Amino acid sequence: MTQTGLFEDHNTSSVYRVLRHCVDGISLKSLLTVECDEEQTSRFRELIHFMSISASQEGSELRAKQIETLNAMVASLAKKAGLRKIPGLNISGKERFASVNVFSFHVTVGENLLSLWAEGKFSKNDVKATIAHEIGHLMDYRRGSGSSSFRNLILESAWFSCGLVPLVVCILFPSAIVFQLSVGFTFGWLASIPLLIRRVERRIEFEADRYAALYLVRPKHLANALTKIKILDSSVKSFVPSASIRGIAGRLTHPSFDDRINRLNGLSNFAVTLIRLWKSRVSWS
Repeated sequence: MTQTGLFEDHNTSSVYRVLRHCVDGISLKSLLTVECDEEQTSRFRELIHFMSISASQEGSELRAKQIETLNAMVASLAKKAGLRKIPGLNISGKERFASVNVFSFHVTVGENLLSLWAEGKFSKNDVKATIAHEIGHLMDYRRGSGSSSFRNLILESAWFSCGLVPLVVCILFPSAIVFQLSVGFTFGWLASIPLLIRRVERRIEFEADRYAALYLVRPKHLANALTKIKILDSSVKSFVPSASIRGIAGRLTHPSFDDRINRLNGLSNFAVTLIRLWKSRVSWS
């Protein structure tokens, strides 16, 4: 049987019939004992070749549908958020789930998230809620000087600049006492940086969750997505040492999953409905 004939059968019959036709006459025993004749070996090779091509084609079609759906999600969420333009969409193998760059106005979705979606471990609502959180960052950032992101950025920049104070003081007033005081201040300043980052970045994440839950998706959907991410995150840390290092850094910049989930569960559907209704009335007036 030729390869052309194989694909002709595929076009006119089910995949099951094609596979049966390919392996017809090849017994499990002959495969295990490597006693296939030339015709059987040829059919088996055609089967493997067909399956690899079929899997590749199906994977490409699925990925194209996923990206199309993602673009529609981003456009829909951007419209709900009242953004002036639709954020760009990037697909990255380095990103595990999703992230946003508020300066370049791009949302990045990880290959890992697409795989989980394809495997059925993440639903469409889970993916949409995950992206909604990133759009929530853009909603907060567009408020300019009134946004949590802007205020926290100013606070972090000002505090980091304080690290130069001991050096300047030592240069202007060189003495043993000044040096000792400067060293003490420097150690205190270094110890305060993780606490400052944790406090500032936690607020930013809570604000993004709040915007997403109030204006973009149901709080329950975002809570469900965070629950799944939490389970996957804990399982990865158990097997991958580098993931544990990322987890430590994540605890500095992100609140715990439990804190975020509890806050989302605390938002009643009635309150969310009232807020959305109020927003729609304001936009019409």
